[in-house]
Amino acid sequence: MLLIPERTYCFASIDIDNQSILIRFISTHHQDTTDVRQDAFWTIATGREVMKRTHLLVTFSAIVLGALALRLYMLDARVFHHDESAVGSFVYTLFTKGTYTYDPVFHGPFMYYLTDLVFGVLGDTEFAARLMPALFGTATIVLLYPLRSYTGDLGLLVASALFAISPAMMYYSRFFREDSFVVFFSLFAVVCGIKYAENMQSRVRLAYSALAGAAIALSASAKENTAITFAIFVLFLAIYMVSRRIRPGRAQVADVLLFSVAGFAVFSLLFTGSVFDIQGSIEALSRAFSHWWEMHSVRRLGGPWFMYLALLLLYETPIFIFGMAGCAHFIRKREPVMLFFAYWSVASLSAYSYLGEKAPWLMVHILLPMTIVAGAYIGEVLPVIRFEKREIEALFISVLILSSAFFAFSSIRLNYFNYANPAEPMIQAAQPLQNFKAIMEKVDNVSRSNGNRSMEIQVRDGEHWTQLLWYLRHYYYVNWGGDTSLPYAPVVITNSTDADSISEYTGKYSRMDGARMGWYWFGTRDLTPDFILWRRPDRLPDTASTVLLYKDGGS
Repeated sequence: MLLIPERTYCFASIDIDNQSILIRFISTHHQDTTDVRQDAFWTIATGREVMKRTHLLVTFSAIVLGALALRLYMLDARVFHHDESAVGSFVYTLFTKGTYTYDPVFHGPFMYYLTDLVFGVLGDTEFAARLMPALFGTATIVLLYPLRSYTGDLGLLVASALFAISPAMMYYSRFFREDSFVVFFSLFAVVCGIKYAENMQSRVRLAYSALAGAAIALSASAKENTAITFAIFVLFLAIYMVSRRIRPGRAQVADVLLFSVAGFAVFSLLFTGSVFDIQGSIEALSRAFSHWWEMHSVRRLGGPWFMYLALLLLYETPIFIFGMAGCAHFIRKREPVMLFFAYWSVASLSAYSYLGEKAPWLMVHILLPMTIVAGAYIGEVLPVIRFEKREIEALFISVLILSSAFFAFSSIRLNYFNYANPAEPMIQAAQPLQNFKAIMEKVDNVSRSNGNRSMEIQVRDGEHWTQLLWYLRHYYYVNWGGDTSLPYAPVVITNSTDADSISEYTGKYSRMDGARMGWYWFGTRDLTPDFILWRRPDRLPDTASTVLLYKDGGS
């Protein structure tokens, strides 16, 4: 059919959604009609693609901003965890005295130096301490955008939404721990690796190689479990190259060398203060490996091999269900990038299930690749879902809707209501109850009548000192470590057993009781609807007592 000029003008006047098409039609009024038609179709296609990409970017940006808001809202409401308190006090020492010494028990230097900079701007507060984990947790979602050609546009949005509201991802992005940094740098290294493969014939590959090495080093300088992630990466690369009979050329060997040099330089600088300090870097690696191998051997935080499976089902239901289905799907398809994410998901779940050290925060390293797989799978299957039986199609949609609703409900409950509830399996390890903050506020009130920061504080409970490191950081005279002398200071912090035993000597003190470090050991009998939905156990969790004794004159 010929496209005559009059129709050109008529069509152009209707197509008000794209100004470029109108201009193009008018400017080609006197051209051959066949050329006009081809040029018009090209312009329409381009305009639609731009519009589609704009809609994608706007929606993706909205998800990222929503994730940021979720992570910053009430960020400092929860009382500091035992680990947060210890790490926070070490950062405070670096901030005030400029000293830091690597201790693998409390992980690598990256978070300390970074938070030191934040303290310099915002001051030493709980919000400032948790700000960088929240920002890096959000930035991890941004890293999904370069993967959109593999996940698909809908897969990108689904994966981003899953990351944004994941109970574990959100909780540990609102927690002063290193795991958010490791998750970010692990994915950053993968993105650089994929971009390197896409640009094998270009010099830009050198930048991606160096950035990938630096990302692995930054991850290792945040937390030692980077070694597990890196081993998973190397094993996949080796298997892939052997199965495809790929032999690296000289250029690839040189690129690996660049990767190694960049990574070592960053690692050495952060751990030793010097670039290419070989001896100091080896010592740091040796200390890290020996300590965490011992923790694996002694099972310091032990648990059954299926612990992460249980947590995934309890909190991350749609990610687990569709992530596992997606792994099977992409393994069958054998597309290299999604095959890698499927392999990474299975390998991470297997590795962490095997290790003797089991903790809920380690689940985020399993969730990272699994969430990408789940999002890509849902995004690929949902638009074309056609099963032979309508019942199966209905089952797929029902499982997606119900699991997603439970997923969002669990995240809201965990992050904004139960964030200090020991009946939450995600947070059971040494999280003080919220009344601990009230006790610390009372200490500050008493200090105003007893010399402020110069007030002496007596800590009689030797197991309590780690939790108090952060909250007593501004006081100059703290007698730590289980002092057994009679109470004498304006403030005495102990436990109920000790307080009862010295009650005859504490007539001049007022008493305030609290609880700390709630623990709850879960079994199969906990799998009741009341517990799954509302975390109402059939028995009370164990708690360790906290008792504050203070002089009435300062109350």
